[in-house]
Amino acid sequence: MDFRFKIIILLGGISIFLFVGCVSYQMVKSVEGSPVISPGTTLVIGKTTLYDVLFRFGAPNQVIEMEGRNLILYERILYRQNALTIGIPVMGEIGGPNFDFSARGGLTRYDTLALFFTPDHILCDMVCERGSHRPYLKSLFSDKEK
Repeated sequence: MDFRFKIIILLGGISIFLFVGCVSYQMVKSVEGSPVISPGTTLVIGKTTLYDVLFRFGAPNQVIEMEGRNLILYERILYRQNALTIGIPVMGEIGGPNFDFSARGGLTRYDTLALFFTPDHILCDMVCERGSHRPYLKSLFSDKEK
């Protein structure tokens, strides 16, 4: 057999595989929450009040009381997933087995603005993270456990 004949047989086999089987590609993208605005220089630790923050950023996603301080979280979650599935019906018409090959990959990213306030509602600390691989609260508590 010469080289051309082998390529024709290979391409024919792939074509039959694709026409007989079912190939699907799925892309999923979801966004939860509003875009997190970077605080820049507008928020000053020790001077900015809770009223100023709520006026500028709106309602937070979470409000948590921690050790006498209040934590206000603004968070946006971006999720992307890609999936490739190849199914080959062998005996599916008469109730037999079917072969199914699939691969999936997912990516979740978190944008977070965490603002800590004193009991007098004055900003005492802030953290802004973009593109983190896990939520801020989970990373905050995992650091305390170590």
